[in-house]
Amino acid sequence: MLEVTLDITRLPGVVQELAPGMDELVSRIYSWYVEPGHLVFPDTMRAWVREKYGDIEAQQIVRVTNNQTGESTLFNSVRARRPVLTPRAEETRDLRALAEGGPFANPLEETPADTFGRIDGDHWITASNIAKYDYLHAVIIAKEKNPSIITEPQVADMVSVAIRWCQEAHRADPRAVYPFLVWNFLWRAGASIVHNHAQILLTHQRKFQTRKG
Repeated sequence: MLEVTLDITRLPGVVQELAPGMDELVSRIYSWYVEPGHLVFPDTMRAWVREKYGDIEAQQIVRVTNNQTGESTLFNSVRARRPVLTPRAEETRDLRALAEGGPFANPLEETPADTFGRIDGDHWITASNIAKYDYLHAVIIAKEKNPSIITEPQVADMVSVAIRWCQEAHRADPRAVYPFLVWNFLWRAGASIVHNHAQILLTHQRKFQTRKG
């Protein structure tokens, strides 16, 4: 049995190499982009990152959209190597103790920044996601270490920080105008880290129902 392995980052070139007329047919069904995502590591992280991930200051992000169904899939090979730092819910008794440890407890030294820096709010601060969903993608990290207490001012500040980050990301890439905000509040919201955080993405292509690969 013949197995064919496709490097997803070569998708545009592969389509162009198809038989005459096939590239137009494929393009009727699918659209895609390949974009680099960039991040800046503090000196305190560099040795650990290179040992765990290798050279990931630039990451190739591929997004494929089914134009007929509106579904999209995002690919980034780095995400397969990220550690899952959250224990199962039934194994956890002290959420605050878990939130006080881990990289989000000290984001300035233990998380990367975007190339345009960080957005620092009253209750939240941004970091560039170490394993990006999309090419413009940040984590919004709570300064409060108690993951279970959220007040109206904290929620308002999260949204404010997200908007300010989108403005800076748009300056970095004026094509990017479509935001997407996800709040990873513990396990049921897909959190891999207990410390309260959200995800903010900005892209130049309208988002539909999205899957991450």
